[in-house]
Amino acid sequence: MYYLYNLKFKYKNSVSKSFMNKDFKSLVYNDKALIGISWIATCSFIVMTLIRKRRFPCESSLIINIYLVESDLKGTFLILLFRVFDGTYKRLCLLLFWLLCAIESILFSIMINCRQRKANTTHRKFFHLTISLIIISGLYNDPLFLALSGHLMLQIFIIIETFRNQRIEPWSNFLDQMFLIFIDGQDSHDLILTPIFLLAGMFLPLFLDTTMLYSPHWTLKQRHFSGVLSVGVGDSFAAIVGSRFGRIPWPFGFGNKSRKTIEGSIAMFFTQIIIVMTYCISGIC
Repeated sequence: MYYLYNLKFKYKNSVSKSFMNKDFKSLVYNDKALIGISWIATCSFIVMTLIRKRRFPCESSLIINIYLVESDLKGTFLILLFRVFDGTYKRLCLLLFWLLCAIESILFSIMINCRQRKANTTHRKFFHLTISLIIISGLYNDPLFLALSGHLMLQIFIIIETFRNQRIEPWSNFLDQMFLIFIDGQDSHDLILTPIFLLAGMFLPLFLDTTMLYSPHWTLKQRHFSGVLSVGVGDSFAAIVGSRFGRIPWPFGFGNKSRKTIEGSIAMFFTQIIIVMTYCISGIC
């Protein structure tokens, strides 16, 4: 309860000055409070959905957000609007690029659904590429906004899977068509966690670096790319090479359970080494 009141005070204090001055673009944003509020709303949605209340989850999440922000719907919308669209050309280009990546992912899913009944490993790794592009572009242009967006993206996919898993109409059938075709042996029809783990793994270096949310001297480091390097690049090459050329499974039953091969692990290792060497030689960061 103390944490809720603390979030409420921080967020209210950060936005009250701008509302008093009628200058929404100069809001002193507190992304830490925004992230906390959004996670509380997401968790409340999941809890209310699990107790089989069909409409109440959305209403309860909305009530919690309004209570914490202590603003009307119009004010809340303006806060979010000017947090996303800050009026700079860089932010506009970044949002357009992210939108393009999202549209490509949706169109790719529709194409796979129309052409075949089951996606292969290469098809599944397409989403690793689009998310990697989003993270890399965000790290170089607006890492603070990327961290906030990463939390929101993860929450959106958790809510989507909750809709699908709990058979909330009219979304569940459509979500089944879009998601079930991409599942592999690690997922089940009842619970698909791969997209959530993918986002969490790639954004984890940013999530763990909490200093970027309040330190004015935060700088971009090589470790912030480790999620893209390990999950976006390494895991993709391991899966593609292992599925196409893998012949030697890992011993002690490891390969029999997850079908991982030594060839895929070697491809993952050398691919990451090459990327790191190229990164260090070029001096990109």
